[in-house]
Amino acid sequence: METVLVELKFPQPMEYNAFETIKREGDWCFRSYGLTLLQTYVSLDSKRYICVFRAPDAEAVRVAARSLGVTIESAWPVDVHVNTEAAEPPVD
Repeated sequence: METVLVELKFPQPMEYNAFETIKREGDWCFRSYGLTLLQTYVSLDSKRYICVFRAPDAEAVRVAARSLGVTIESAWPVDVHVNTEAAEPPVD
């Protein structure tokens, strides 16, 4: 299994509730391709999402997205390096 980073771009803001609905309705597809969504980052204007998956490979994520009718900007495998010396991020 790999960690795969996926970038999504939307012409109009995609409210997180709408994203959650797509994710929930596509859960069967994620499971069938062996995908687990680990984290989601949303830009402040809600037009860009970065999703982090555990997946067999980046192509499995691309195929699942096409099956769900979701266009992804890019998907690539990544190594995760955590800076254990970093200060805690600010809390809003």
